[in-house]
Amino acid sequence: MKTKLIYLGFGLWMLTSCKPQELKEMSLLTRRVRIESDGIGIEANLADESVLVKAKMDRVYYWFEKGKISSSQGFFSGKLLDGKYRVYAAENKEIAIAGQFTKGLKTGMWLHFNQNGILEQRQEFMHGKANGLTIAYDSTGKAIDTTRFKDGLLVLPKTANQRKLSNLISRLKHVFKPKGK
Repeated sequence: MKTKLIYLGFGLWMLTSCKPQELKEMSLLTRRVRIESDGIGIEANLADESVLVKAKMDRVYYWFEKGKISSSQGFFSGKLLDGKYRVYAAENKEIAIAGQFTKGLKTGMWLHFNQNGILEQRQEFMHGKANGLTIAYDSTGKAIDTTRFKDGLLVLPKTANQRKLSNLISRLKHVFKPKGK
Protein backbone atom coordinates (compact mmCIF):
# COMPACT_ATOMS: atom_id res chain seq x y z
CA MET A 1 0.00 0.00 0.00
CA LYS A 2 2.82 2.39 0.91
CA THR A 3 4.55 1.66 -2.41
CA LYS A 4 1.37 2.50 -4.36
CA LEU A 5 1.09 5.82 -2.54
CA ILE A 6 4.71 6.63 -3.38
CA TYR A 7 4.09 5.91 -7.09
CA LEU A 8 0.89 7.94 -7.03
CA GLY A 9 2.67 10.85 -5.36
CA PHE A 10 5.53 10.67 -7.86
CA GLY A 11 3.05 10.63 -10.78
CA LEU A 12 1.21 13.66 -9.44
CA TRP A 13 4.51 15.49 -8.88
CA MET A 14 5.52 14.73 -12.50
CA LEU A 15 2.24 16.07 -13.89
CA THR A 16 2.28 19.24 -11.77
CA SER A 17 5.91 19.99 -12.53
CA CYS A 18 5.56 19.65 -16.32
CA LYS A 19 5.00 22.62 -18.57
CA PRO A 20 1.98 22.53 -20.96
CA GLN A 21 4.23 21.73 -23.96
CA GLU A 22 5.85 18.84 -22.04
CA LEU A 23 2.41 17.46 -21.15
CA LYS A 24 1.44 17.59 -24.83
CA GLU A 25 4.60 15.66 -25.77
CA MET A 26 3.94 13.06 -23.03
CA SER A 27 0.40 12.63 -24.39
CA LEU A 28 1.77 12.07 -27.91
CA LEU A 29 4.15 9.38 -26.66
CA THR A 30 1.26 7.32 -25.36
CA ARG A 31 -0.68 7.77 -28.61
CA ARG A 32 2.01 6.48 -31.02
CA VAL A 33 2.16 2.88 -32.20
CA ARG A 34 4.77 0.99 -34.15
CA ILE A 35 4.10 -2.45 -35.63
CA GLU A 36 6.55 -4.70 -37.48
CA SER A 37 5.37 -7.92 -39.12
CA ASP A 38 6.05 -9.87 -42.31
CA GLY A 39 8.78 -7.52 -43.54
CA ILE A 40 6.76 -4.32 -43.22
CA GLY A 41 6.57 -1.72 -40.51
CA ILE A 42 3.78 0.67 -39.65
CA GLU A 43 3.99 3.87 -37.64
CA ALA A 44 0.73 5.53 -36.69
CA ASN A 45 -0.70 8.04 -34.24
CA LEU A 46 -3.87 7.36 -32.30
CA ALA A 47 -6.70 9.70 -31.42
CA ASP A 48 -7.03 10.91 -27.87
CA GLU A 49 -9.46 8.69 -25.96
CA SER A 50 -11.68 11.70 -25.28
CA VAL A 51 -12.48 12.10 -28.99
CA LEU A 52 -16.10 11.18 -29.66
CA VAL A 53 -16.99 10.08 -33.18
CA LYS A 54 -20.34 8.97 -34.56
CA ALA A 55 -19.46 6.63 -37.43
CA LYS A 56 -21.03 7.41 -40.79
CA MET A 57 -22.07 4.48 -42.97
CA ASP A 58 -20.47 5.87 -46.14
CA ARG A 59 -16.95 6.17 -44.63
CA VAL A 60 -14.14 3.67 -44.02
CA TYR A 61 -12.65 4.00 -40.52
CA TYR A 62 -9.17 2.84 -39.46
CA TRP A 63 -8.32 1.96 -35.87
CA PHE A 64 -5.78 0.18 -33.65
CA GLU A 65 -6.80 -2.69 -31.39
CA LYS A 66 -5.07 -5.81 -30.04
CA GLY A 67 -1.75 -4.97 -31.69
CA LYS A 68 -3.05 -4.50 -35.23
CA ILE A 69 -4.63 -1.90 -37.46
CA SER A 70 -8.08 -2.67 -38.83
CA SER A 71 -10.60 -0.93 -41.04
CA SER A 72 -14.28 -1.22 -41.86
CA GLN A 73 -17.07 0.78 -43.40
CA GLY A 74 -19.41 2.59 -41.04
CA PHE A 75 -17.94 1.07 -37.87
CA PHE A 76 -14.84 1.07 -35.68
CA SER A 77 -13.59 -0.54 -32.50
CA GLY A 78 -10.51 0.41 -30.50
CA LYS A 79 -8.54 3.63 -30.84
CA LEU A 80 -9.01 5.60 -34.07
CA LEU A 81 -5.94 6.53 -36.07
CA ASP A 82 -5.29 10.27 -35.95
CA GLY A 83 -2.23 12.01 -37.37
CA LYS A 84 0.71 10.85 -39.48
CA TYR A 85 0.68 7.31 -40.89
CA ARG A 86 3.62 5.53 -42.52
CA VAL A 87 4.10 2.04 -43.96
CA TYR A 88 7.66 1.03 -44.76
CA ALA A 89 9.85 -1.95 -45.61
CA ALA A 90 11.16 -3.15 -42.24
CA GLU A 91 14.65 -4.08 -43.47
CA ASN A 92 15.62 -0.83 -45.21
CA LYS A 93 13.01 1.64 -43.88
CA GLU A 94 11.96 2.65 -47.44
CA ILE A 95 8.58 4.37 -47.28
CA ALA A 96 5.80 2.50 -49.12
CA ILE A 97 2.77 4.58 -48.03
CA ALA A 98 2.60 8.01 -46.41
CA GLY A 99 -0.60 9.72 -45.37
CA GLN A 100 -2.64 11.35 -42.65
CA PHE A 101 -5.72 10.37 -40.64
CA THR A 102 -8.21 12.57 -38.83
CA LYS A 103 -10.46 10.72 -36.37
CA GLY A 104 -9.97 7.43 -38.23
CA LEU A 105 -10.59 8.82 -41.71
CA LYS A 106 -8.05 9.36 -44.49
CA THR A 107 -7.43 13.04 -45.12
CA GLY A 108 -5.09 15.16 -47.20
CA MET A 109 -2.46 13.81 -49.58
CA TRP A 110 -1.71 10.06 -49.64
CA LEU A 111 1.40 8.86 -51.43
CA HIS A 112 2.24 5.29 -52.53
CA PHE A 113 5.82 4.39 -53.51
CA ASN A 114 7.33 1.32 -55.20
CA GLN A 115 10.20 -0.68 -53.65
CA ASN A 116 12.72 1.71 -55.27
CA GLY A 117 11.19 4.77 -53.62
CA ILE A 118 9.59 6.00 -56.87
CA LEU A 119 6.14 7.54 -56.53
CA GLU A 120 3.41 5.22 -57.91
CA GLN A 121 0.25 7.07 -56.90
CA ARG A 122 -0.81 10.36 -55.33
CA GLN A 123 -4.36 10.65 -54.06
CA GLU A 124 -6.25 13.38 -52.19
CA PHE A 125 -8.82 12.67 -49.47
CA MET A 126 -11.26 14.73 -47.44
CA HIS A 127 -13.21 13.29 -44.50
CA GLY A 128 -12.43 9.72 -45.59
CA LYS A 129 -13.47 10.10 -49.21
CA ALA A 130 -11.38 10.54 -52.35
CA ASN A 131 -11.65 14.22 -53.19
CA GLY A 132 -9.49 15.92 -55.77
CA LEU A 133 -6.90 14.48 -58.12
CA THR A 134 -5.60 10.93 -58.16
CA ILE A 135 -2.46 10.63 -60.26
CA ALA A 136 -0.82 7.34 -61.28
CA TYR A 137 2.89 7.30 -62.18
CA ASP A 138 4.98 4.85 -64.19
CA SER A 139 8.16 3.17 -62.90
CA THR A 140 10.22 6.25 -63.77
CA GLY A 141 7.97 8.63 -61.85
CA LYS A 142 6.25 10.10 -64.91
CA ALA A 143 2.51 10.84 -64.56
CA ILE A 144 0.56 8.45 -66.78
CA ASP A 145 -3.07 8.78 -65.63
CA THR A 146 -5.06 11.47 -63.84
CA THR A 147 -8.56 11.11 -62.49
CA ARG A 148 -10.67 13.50 -60.44
CA PHE A 149 -12.93 12.62 -57.52
CA LYS A 150 -15.50 14.68 -55.67
CA ASP A 151 -16.95 13.42 -52.40
CA GLY A 152 -15.79 9.87 -53.19
CA LEU A 153 -17.27 9.77 -56.70
CA LEU A 154 -15.36 9.73 -59.97
CA VAL A 155 -15.84 12.95 -61.95
CA LEU A 156 -15.96 12.19 -65.65
CA PRO A 157 -14.80 14.80 -68.13
CA LYS A 158 -17.57 16.36 -70.20
CA THR A 159 -17.97 15.17 -73.77
CA ALA A 160 -17.92 17.65 -76.65
CA ASN A 161 -21.74 17.47 -76.91
CA GLN A 162 -22.14 18.08 -73.16
CA ARG A 163 -19.90 21.15 -73.41
CA LYS A 164 -21.91 22.48 -76.38
CA LEU A 165 -25.19 21.95 -74.53
CA SER A 166 -23.82 23.64 -71.41
CA ASN A 167 -22.67 26.65 -73.47
CA LEU A 168 -26.06 26.86 -75.18
CA ILE A 169 -27.90 26.79 -71.84
CA SER A 170 -25.63 29.54 -70.49
CA ARG A 171 -26.34 31.73 -73.53
CA LEU A 172 -30.08 31.11 -73.31
CA LYS A 173 -30.06 32.06 -69.61
CA HIS A 174 -28.30 35.28 -70.53
CA VAL A 175 -30.75 36.08 -73.35
CA PHE A 176 -33.85 35.36 -71.28
CA LYS A 177 -32.59 36.96 -68.08
CA PRO A 178 -35.40 39.03 -66.50
CA LYS A 179 -35.07 42.79 -66.81
CA GLY A 180 -33.77 44.64 -63.74
CA LYS A 181 -31.42 41.87 -62.56
